[in-house]
Amino acid sequence: MIKKLFFFLFVLCSSITLSAQGYICAVGGGSEDYGEWSDAPYSWIVEKSDSGKLLIIYYDNTYDPTWYQNYFKSFGSESVEFLPITNADQANTIETYAQIITAKAIFFPGGDQWQYVKNLKNTKAATAVKEVYESGGVIAGTSAGCAILSGFVFTAENGSAYSDVALRMPFYSRMTLDNDILNIYPSTIFDTHYTERARFGRLLMFNYNIFFNYTTYNEWLNYAIGIDDKTALCIEPNGNATVHGTGTVEIFYHDQPVDSYDPFEFEWGYPNYYTMPGMKTAKLTNGWGFNLISQELSNIPDSAIPFNVSYQTVLENLPKTNFVLTANDKFNSFKSSLDTAFTLTNCSSIVIITHNGVNNSDLTNYLSSVNINYSEIILTTEALNNSEYSAILNNSDFIIFSGNDLELFSSLKDNSTQLGNVFNNKINEKTFIFFIGNSGKIAGKNYVDNTDNNSLAAYRGLLQLKDGLGIYNNMIFQPGLFDDDDLSENRTTAVTWGLMRSRGVLGIYSYSDQNLYFDINKMTVEILGKSNNPLIIIDNSTSTYLDSSNVAASGSYPRNSAALVGVTYAMSNDIKYFKLDRHRFSTLTSVEDKSDQKIPNQFYLENNYPNPFNPATTIEFSVPASSENNLVSLKIYDVLGNEVANLVNEQKSPGNYKVNFNAKNLSSGIYFYILRFNNSSITKKMVLLK
Repeated sequence: MIKKLFFFLFVLCSSITLSAQGYICAVGGGSEDYGEWSDAPYSWIVEKSDSGKLLIIYYDNTYDPTWYQNYFKSFGSESVEFLPITNADQANTIETYAQIITAKAIFFPGGDQWQYVKNLKNTKAATAVKEVYESGGVIAGTSAGCAILSGFVFTAENGSAYSDVALRMPFYSRMTLDNDILNIYPSTIFDTHYTERARFGRLLMFNYNIFFNYTTYNEWLNYAIGIDDKTALCIEPNGNATVHGTGTVEIFYHDQPVDSYDPFEFEWGYPNYYTMPGMKTAKLTNGWGFNLISQELSNIPDSAIPFNVSYQTVLENLPKTNFVLTANDKFNSFKSSLDTAFTLTNCSSIVIITHNGVNNSDLTNYLSSVNINYSEIILTTEALNNSEYSAILNNSDFIIFSGNDLELFSSLKDNSTQLGNVFNNKINEKTFIFFIGNSGKIAGKNYVDNTDNNSLAAYRGLLQLKDGLGIYNNMIFQPGLFDDDDLSENRTTAVTWGLMRSRGVLGIYSYSDQNLYFDINKMTVEILGKSNNPLIIIDNSTSTYLDSSNVAASGSYPRNSAALVGVTYAMSNDIKYFKLDRHRFSTLTSVEDKSDQKIPNQFYLENNYPNPFNPATTIEFSVPASSENNLVSLKIYDVLGNEVANLVNEQKSPGNYKVNFNAKNLSSGIYFYILRFNNSSITKKMVLLK
């Protein structure tokens, strides 16, 4: 196998130190108006500048900033001036420097951030803006004007970067970054129009780019911050950052020193294939505060809901039976996964649960062509007590759901009906279930509805949480994340808002080329077939608080925006399996390689769990089938290279092994564990925190 290498960055990062001296107001875009969401952050700009000179800088001399001028004056700003900087030569004049340096507040409107970048980089204007900030002034911007304020900047030199492409190809040509523009807030990157354009993917890949190119930038990224439309983050010199507005601000951060934690794993020479084991985030709504120096909450609103999920709760709510969730309802997109499911089950009697108006001809023609017996149940309210249908379902050993009437399908959870009673018995018997397309959303205890009916549903607070079948109680599932740009906000919001409302534990997004198999024996979810897109997991079990937006963006209801404080994002386009009982990625043998395979086909060392740990942790490793009784050693070393424990040193037959390590006699710190087999070795890192 290709040896997995880890990018060790021995950077002293145990405490975040920022040279912040002034104030920042980072606005995610969207329209402002008198008496609306924008009053709070924009009046804050005026207040923190002591109502002094406010300078609006923009790059197009045809732009008219009069509205902003009047708006700032309505909050008491005594002087609002304009400064169009249309090219770098103008930005480098002493006159431009002089006009900027006397400002108490500077505001950059939205537009094209590449225009800002090429006009301001390495100029006297950029120096002056930084000096205003360092002298205690306020620097603010919205949309593109916000994106240039962070230490790292997405330049947009080659056009906008899209999450679906970035997650598949993290280094594609549009992923252009620079850390030498204004550099107002170092070691940070801002992204805007965040949820509306499903930009969490590209923001995390900005993070990966910076991590991978550390030797180029010579700087580590402390925070990746995504800001929604009609939402602002106001940052004070002491690090306190407060959210204002209708949506969310998502602050990705590392709560461990970089030299004890690798946020990304990749195969050397193949950086487009990566694994992000778990990235912490403070996802915050209006009124929440987070300190960017201490990494602690600086304000917790009264609406906050304490949240604590025990490991036992995770174990008690694992999937009840094996099932597949397909990405869409096009037959060719799930045919091979259906064949795999048939191989796994050796089924003899299939029932298709559907409803009126669904065309299943491609599916039924295929089943007939391969001589597989099937029956159809046309579900209606009346059919729930149909004895004939109940008998058909009772005699089946494989169930397919096909259709989009999720409420009708979910009625099968009701044990008081004949069909519902039989269905729940089939679940208890662990009958295999194959969900086609959108029907897979009902596999969880709850699902989020109205995601596809109205492109502004989440923006207007019209998403709805409804009851599902509860086959996997912990899960909120959203297929087709990037299939339709008009629905990006709804589908992105569905998982995080659904987790908040349902108090769920695991959120899963899927792409249009991904069919997901949930295996109750391995307790894993994996992507069936080939996909260059990552498996994306939102782990809510690490959250400590939940909340929701209390501010409307449009319409009568607050936006469907959720606060999940401490939630973890995990994703991989390299490792197929995610362990549902341990919430981590794992390398196992694919069911498509050999469905009954128990002996591993490669030498592998798992990440220890838990990590960090105190005082005990578990290490798993695999000895491949190609070997027989070879010497295997597993040893623990401290950072100085001293051996502190010898866990395994003996001949091992092919198979999977688990070893417990108790460090009660060791001091807190970083330790390495090395697995040696034949002439190969794998090294991984663990952290003991007492």
